[in-house]
Amino acid sequence: MPLIRGMPDPRVMLLAERGLVGVGGCMVEPDDPALDCRACGLQWGRDE
Repeated sequence: MPLIRGMPDPRVMLLAERGLVGVGGCMVEPDDPALDCRACGLQWGRDE
């Protein structure tokens, strides 16, 4: 599922509660992963 970085707004939190996106935290770094596995928690990929 997509991994959302930055301060989540209410819409993002609702999507996260439904399991449609992962919330990756408020700090955004250039090499942060873009995807998150719900089953094992593995994070990978990049937004390009």
